[in-house]
This record gives sequence, C-alpha cells and structure tokens, in this order.
Amino acid sequence: SFDVVTLWDVIEHVNFPFSTLRSAANMLKSGGILLIDTPFRDGFYHRMGEFTYWLSRGRYPTFLNTMYSSHLFGHKQILSLSEMREMLEAVGLELMELRKFHELSFPYNFYLKKMFKSDLIVKLILPVVHVILTLFPIRNKMLAVGRKKNNYDSCPIQLKASLINEFLNRRIIPHPLSSYRQARGGGKKTE
Repeated sequence: SFDVVTLWDVIEHVNFPFSTLRSAANMLKSGGILLIDTPFRDGFYHRMGEFTYWLSRGRYPTFLNTMYSSHLFGHKQILSLSEMREMLEAVGLELMELRKFHELSFPYNFYLKKMFKSDLIVKLILPVVHVILTLFPIRNKMLAVGRKKNNYDSCPIQLKASLINEFLNRRIIPHPLSSYRQARGGGKKTE
C-alpha cells in the first residue's frame, strides 16, 4: 500500500480506464491520495475539434486528430470533468480537487504542423499563436485529486496542498497561480 499514487498523462492511453483507476485506488493506504493529470473533453481544443469536424463533415477535425490516435500508445479516450468525478467516486475515492490548467506536451509548432501540414504556414502563424496563448492560456488539462475513503485523517490536508503545488510547479507552461506567486515575492522555478 502507498500513501500517494500518480497517473501523469496515463488514463487517456489505457484501454480500460475504470479498471486502471480501480487498481490505483486499491494500491492506496487508507487516506492515501491519487493524483491524475489528463486532457479533458470539456475544454476548447476538444470542442473546437468537434465543431470543425461537424462543419467540414469530417474533412477537417483540427484538434481531434491530435487528441486521438490509432497508434498503439495513442489517446484512446479523453474524459470529461464529470466522467472523472464519477469514476473516482465509483472506485471509492473522495474527490478532493478537480482543477483545469494549461499544458501542451509538445511545442506549439508540432501541433500546428500536424494541423496545417505546411512549414510555411506554421512559420507565419506561430508568433501569433504564441502571443494569443500567452495572453489567453487555454485550459486543456485537468488535475484530479482523490483520497481513499476510510480513516480520513490519516493523510493531512497540508500533504494534499503540497502535492498539488509540486505538480503545478513541475509543469513546463506556467500555471494560473504563477502571477499570484510572483506578486507574493516567489521566484520563477528554473530547471
């Protein structure tokens, strides 16, 4: 049994997400914490992909073709926030946190090239995309934190807060609290 189990960018890749969550929950000690980060279906990228897919009758799926893949280890499913909540509760975990944040696994030009299939177009629009996503970071991922029910006090709330902060600090793209942290005198994390 473990105090903490993490599934960083895992659940969207497995064939049986419910079984995976159940196994992770079973590995936790009483009061243990499960941390999951994964793309979510309720966000802009997925909805825009659905819209362009519908509008073009499947010829131009924009973001959907980067979110799902027939590749052996590609994304099998993208869960909604409510599906994640329901699954965590169904495996006996209490939902402690469900937070949206912005993160991309690859540089912007990777996704643009996949969408437009032209180096020239990517080169022309990449600076605009950088500015837009810097000013308006699109929250495309979720952080879900579940605690194993039974003996609620065996894992202090401070541990939960420190785990969430550690997770958000390790991200490549600054999270929504970065400006708040800087205003309070905290420095930028460098790696």
